[in-house]
Amino acid sequence: ESSDYHSHNTHRLNKEELEELLLNLIDIKDDLKEFRGNEKT
Repeated sequence: ESSDYHSHNTHRLNKEELEELLLNLIDIKDDLKEFRGNEKT
């Protein structure tokens, strides 16, 4: 039997898990490379 997917029956990420997930996304990686390349020293 399947049930509806909602916030009460799924794993919620903590801050560290969310940060790791986001930093591993290709688009985020590309944006960070671009941002870091435009930083003034």
